[in-house]
Amino acid sequence: MWVALQNLFKRSGGVRLYVPLFALLVGALILLALFTLPLPRLLAPAVPTLSPERLRQTADQTAADNRPMQALYYLESAVARVGWTPELHQQAAQLWQQAGDPHAAEYHWQQATITSNDPLVLAALAERLLAREDWSSARDTLQRLYALQPDNTWANYHLGLLTAITDPTQAEPYLRQAALDPLYADVARAVRVTLLEFRALDDLDPTLPMLVGLTLVEYRVWDYAELAFRWANAISLEGYGQALPEALAYGSLAQERNGKDGTVAIFEAVRLAPQDAQIRFLLALHYRRREDYSASLNALIQAVSLAPENPALYAELGTAYRLSGDLPQAERWLQAAVAFSGGEAQFQALLDDFYAAEGDILTEARINELFATPTPLPPPRSGR
Repeated sequence: MWVALQNLFKRSGGVRLYVPLFALLVGALILLALFTLPLPRLLAPAVPTLSPERLRQTADQTAADNRPMQALYYLESAVARVGWTPELHQQAAQLWQQAGDPHAAEYHWQQATITSNDPLVLAALAERLLAREDWSSARDTLQRLYALQPDNTWANYHLGLLTAITDPTQAEPYLRQAALDPLYADVARAVRVTLLEFRALDDLDPTLPMLVGLTLVEYRVWDYAELAFRWANAISLEGYGQALPEALAYGSLAQERNGKDGTVAIFEAVRLAPQDAQIRFLLALHYRRREDYSASLNALIQAVSLAPENPALYAELGTAYRLSGDLPQAERWLQAAVAFSGGEAQFQALLDDFYAAEGDILTEARINELFATPTPLPPPRSGR
């Protein structure tokens, strides 16, 4: 090849071909480099020459500028130097969460807890697992946190509620410790009282988680209430081979309050127990939340026909007529609730509120208030 090039050089005057030949040689060298060097190495950005700690700090600064993917690049550069540590996993979890990938974030949170005894890391993971309703993993993580900080009232509160539902004989110490914190005292004490009052019930009796769930409804702890009713229904299915209509109905209520759709559960409850006044009442609340006031009113009329001596149902029927715009009927049934209850304060307050509304002009805020505070349904009364 070189001989041919020399002859060509001589025939064409040599100098005129010098530049093109030089360019050809350079091109050949570039092609040689492309075929001999790994492509990823050619395309990869230069690895920063910062120290691992400085890389972590740069990642934090970049994340603060809302550039989580760039921050992850710096963080992974640090990992390439020192390997993964619980702290780096925790930082990666926060960055992946910021980047909108909760599954990647969850992986790094879990990796962070495998070798970490940092209560903050464990608490952060437990909080995420609770939010995802991964109750079993949450309980395991909370128990690790409890082992490190037995006086942590947040951990005791959540462990207390979880075990009150799923393993009630183990709940007492957690609830007792949680009750020392004013933030959790009311709920913890109420659940303790329920467990103590009905401690004779077998763990395999769905009545106990139902009662715990009703206690949690009273305090509007909807996430754990939903779990309690689901647990009661599961016990009924396993032990008796059939669903528990009350658990389905109240579970539907809790689902709705947790932002889910409880339609399937409440309809199944009505199908299983069409003559149950409480279930008809809960069906009415289901319709009310969907602003289907006509269906809600019909459900309450059915409930009253099934339990005609229950003043709470009269009060709810009065509220249903009120929302439907039938004020004379609303007044009639609110008055009946007061009369049949013997003038109980809660029903008198509803009637007073009705009169104070001056024609009952219901604002959106007032309707929302009524939704948020349904009259509790006591056991049916007799002899009135």
